Amino acid sequence: MGKKALRKDFFMEIKTSFGRFLSIFFIVAIGVAFFSGIRATEPDMRYSGDEYFDEKNLYDIQVVSTLGLTDDDMRALEKLDGIEKVEYGYSTDALCLANDSQQAVHIMSILPTMNLLTVEEAGCRRKKMNVW
Repeated sequence: MGKKALRKDFFMEIKTSFGRFLSIFFIVAIGVAFFSGIRATEPDMRYSGDEYFDEKNLYDIQVVSTLGLTDDDMRALEKLDGIEKVEYGYSTDALCLANDSQQAVHIMSILPTMNLLTVEEAGCRRKKMNVW
């Protein structure tokens, strides 16, 4: 099929099914707009996230052990290159009973200078909660 016939066939297809052509065109246009919007806001999102992480002093690496870390393990972590500060904490998983349903809760200790907490709202709804 020659170029002229191919072009003529292309436009005839659009003419005979114009609604389908418009639907596909707008789906592609929305996809391109969404993708370009995400790509355009990526640097701002990275900057905002990095600023928030620095403000709250979030840690970069978390070392977890099922049996706990020994003093030797802790000293070895402190000696690693690129490590500015090491803080130790505890965490556990608990099964709680709340409103006649079981909820899995992850409990972590508060670190003195890392992962700073901000109280967003001063009161809370009181619920009966039993921890096993």
